[in-house]
Amino acid sequence: MSILERIKRWVFKGEQIIEIPERAASEISLEEIANNPLFRAALSRIAQSAASVPLKVYDGDKEIEHHITERFADNLSTHQAIQLIVQDLYTFGNSFFMIRRVGKRAVGLTYLPYHSVAVSESQIVVYTETGTQPIAREDLVWFKFVNPADPDGLGVSVAQTLAFHIKLLNEIDRLCFDYIRNGALPMGIIKVSTPIEKNALEREKERFHAAFGRGNRYQWFITTSGVTLETVSSQLKLGDLPEIRRTLREEILSVLNVPPAVLGFYEYANYANAREQTKIFWRETVIPLLVMIAETVNAQYLSKLKSSVWCEFDFTAIPYTKERLDEVASSLRALVDSGILTINEAREVLGFNEPLEWGDTWWGNLNTVPIAEREEGKGD
Repeated sequence: MSILERIKRWVFKGEQIIEIPERAASEISLEEIANNPLFRAALSRIAQSAASVPLKVYDGDKEIEHHITERFADNLSTHQAIQLIVQDLYTFGNSFFMIRRVGKRAVGLTYLPYHSVAVSESQIVVYTETGTQPIAREDLVWFKFVNPADPDGLGVSVAQTLAFHIKLLNEIDRLCFDYIRNGALPMGIIKVSTPIEKNALEREKERFHAAFGRGNRYQWFITTSGVTLETVSSQLKLGDLPEIRRTLREEILSVLNVPPAVLGFYEYANYANAREQTKIFWRETVIPLLVMIAETVNAQYLSKLKSSVWCEFDFTAIPYTKERLDEVASSLRALVDSGILTINEAREVLGFNEPLEWGDTWWGNLNTVPIAEREEGKGD
């Protein structure tokens, strides 16, 4: 444990020294997460998609200009901040921003790296280059994936949930790489006809290691005369590794809630259902994530500025919702033509709140005469 890590475990409160419980050791390092191409690609796709949706701020029913629509925090545009929040949530389960104040007035947000924040049952502490800074809960905007099992209220990390899968996937990749690098030579047993001295044996082992590699899978077993080794053939063959890798990939993507076609895997998809997978990705992954982010900003930041100020993401800018709007409009047109709905009722469903003067009259599909107002005896 580094000196900085040791210091970070202690918080001074008056004359009393409080030790903050050390977080559980990570099952997988951040380097392994970052270097796994599948996890990185899926996380980047989620973060970029979420950041592409515009954020709008309202005062009551009126849209207003606000700094978080362009500049979410210090040195962070809203696009960058949303990406950072999503990446923190999936990697650590939490993302922190501190509310900057002038006196009692909130004036902006400051991003706090996850490892600079310590949360205990009694207080929240930010570690800086100059020391520690306790902050009040009301001065923290805390995005998290809720984890009821954590006594400190920290969110659950998706990356840690996938620790075993990513480790195994990385190991399979390394095994395949070593196999190809060594000319596709399998592991084996080296036999010598006569006993040899230890120094000579070590030289032989080094020679083989230099030619074929090191590590547990290259711990050669060398026998001398009179000594043999019976091996049990393994049911696992190198040809089985791609299938295991495919299974792990599907499990990782299912936890991340990213359909395979979104990342370009079309083994079980064609053009038609690839579009459906994209819609599922937006509907089941990105939109719920953005709703959670907007609700957190509203509850923990904007409501402290002014009770009537709130924000939401503009989902009409999403290509999936545009396609859905076309489908809904076509269905509503059929209902209006059949007289089940009026034009104003259909407009209300589509979000047009201003009614038309003639929109409550049912108009026939092929005529310009308002059927509901036709006088009896004047028609055929």
